[in-house]
Amino acid sequence: MPKVLLLSFDNETIGARAASFESAGFEVGRGEPSWPACLQLATAFDPDVIAIDCAKLPAFCREAGAKLRGAAATRGSPLVLFNVAEQDVEQSRLQVVGGVVAYEYELIDRLRSAILTRYANRARAEIEASRAKEESRAAKAPKRSESQTAAETPAETEAPQRAALQEAMLQHVAQQKAREAATSTRATRAAAKVQEASSAVAAAAARIESLPTSVETDEHAPPAALATATAAAAMKPAVVKKAAVAKKAAVAKKPAAVKKAATAKKAAIAKKAAIAKKAATAKKAATAKKAATAKKAATAKKAATAKKAATAKKAATAKKAA
Repeated sequence: MPKVLLLSFDNETIGARAASFESAGFEVGRGEPSWPACLQLATAFDPDVIAIDCAKLPAFCREAGAKLRGAAATRGSPLVLFNVAEQDVEQSRLQVVGGVVAYEYELIDRLRSAILTRYANRARAEIEASRAKEESRAAKAPKRSESQTAAETPAETEAPQRAALQEAMLQHVAQQKAREAATSTRATRAAAKVQEASSAVAAAAARIESLPTSVETDEHAPPAALATATAAAAMKPAVVKKAAVAKKAAVAKKPAAVKKAATAKKAAIAKKAAIAKKAATAKKAATAKKAATAKKAATAKKAATAKKAATAKKAATAKKAA
């Protein structure tokens, strides 16, 4: 069973996400994308693919993904980032080199595709290692005849590995085509539903408009046609009556709305007049206060001048007497 390591800071949803992965046929390991705990977990679990949930603390998730891609123990494990915000998609692809950003609707397919790619790469590496080993052994061995060399070639050993590699690559291509077909099918179905709804609305409108007001009896018409025509004729007056009632209600509602608007306008005018009157009263009081203050100051100044003059006169009289 393929193994998926699920890393997420969202403790509320990680259980449901793990259950969905298990229902898709994966063996799931869980943890948080905190460094270096996630590296230790990945080393112990040895997953076929690592899935990181970027819904919470996306910067830490990207950093952990980049370090996992750079670590020797996890460099060969495919890494898929999901729940990535739209504005962070490009940053995630640049920071986590070799990682894959997956949307929700394609997450399971992306995981399967990554696992198939890893299996194919592993099979290719084994074939290349086997070939290199045989070439090294052949280089060290003494010269042999062509019949002996042909008898000891690893063709029989390489054949199953090559077949497994080809099968894995074919499965990968099939998964990719299925994902593209599913996306195209969803878009086509949505457009068809919109078109169907529009057609239904147009048909209903045309049907109501074409209802007859009376039934012309035709002795040669079948009973079903006469019944349909009778029902249509009975339906149209009800529709017309309903429209007339709605129009009457709108007309009755209009005077009330006009009256309400007039009342509101009258109240606004009265409020504006009250504010203006209050401002005028305040201005008048301020002017009266200012005049009283000025008069008081003038009276005080006059009294001071008279007192000063009386004092000067008294001093002059005393000096003259002396």
